[in-house]
Amino acid sequence: MIELKKSMIHNGQERSWYQVVAPSHDEIQQLSLQLDISRDDLNDAVDPDELSRFEWLDNGGMMAIVRVPVYDPNQKPAYFTAPLGIIVTDKAMLTLSNYAFSFIDHDIPRKAIISDRSNLLYILSIILRVSYEYSRTLQDLKRAMDDTVYEMRKNMGNDGLFSLLEISKSFVFIMTSLRANAALLEKIQRMRGFSMDVEETDLHNNVSIEMREAEQAVHIHIAILNSTMETFVGVINNNLNHVMRRLTSISLLLMWPSLMASIYGMNVPLPFEDVPHAFWWVALFTVVVEVIIFRFFKKRDLL
Repeated sequence: MIELKKSMIHNGQERSWYQVVAPSHDEIQQLSLQLDISRDDLNDAVDPDELSRFEWLDNGGMMAIVRVPVYDPNQKPAYFTAPLGIIVTDKAMLTLSNYAFSFIDHDIPRKAIISDRSNLLYILSIILRVSYEYSRTLQDLKRAMDDTVYEMRKNMGNDGLFSLLEISKSFVFIMTSLRANAALLEKIQRMRGFSMDVEETDLHNNVSIEMREAEQAVHIHIAILNSTMETFVGVINNNLNHVMRRLTSISLLLMWPSLMASIYGMNVPLPFEDVPHAFWWVALFTVVVEVIIFRFFKKRDLL
């Protein structure tokens, strides 16, 4: 889908801003011919496996690809990242992705006015909004982790552990994407023959700070999640040991009457077989020994 969001005058000619979501092959071809942008560059911007990068285009424009957090409940894990392509030329400004990001609709039209003075300022403005999306996504993941932990305290089952595993995968995806985005910002700063003015430098620093803070938050959440999973695994193992200990104690309790029944069930001469009421005396002796064994196990918390 290609949507024209805004048109403006830049350096004496009209320049349009397009939001492109999940473009088809024909739409990619249309944009390439209309805006003089290589199809390979357009395809890279919507490639799900494309990493963050920044480069100059053959027509003199700029292209930045940044990884953006995405929530899709139909995917496993539900939180992951996808590339967002930002292309700026003399003819047009484009944002390309396979997903419709709400922050583009709400905030970028206001930022697009700034691009009359600086193409890089436009790109950095979008990346700044991306960094805010990471912070919001981390809050959602933390909330999901806390809810899962709370449910596991009430009912410790496999579903909770699998949910924590999916959250752990999401944290790994986000951490990897944040590192790639940080490398993108460093490349912009170190690129030869490219200088930033004061406003661009301030915005670049703000974006870098937001990305670093998000990366630090991810490291903290991963550490907490790993510690939580280890704790639950330890609790499960401890509960299993407790159950096995009880079952062993019960087996030992049942062993004594079974032994007595086995001995006096044999068709051979046995002690006290000629004694009147021998059965009741043997039964009483078995019960007394059973009570002694039971109190012994109970005193040592084995039952």
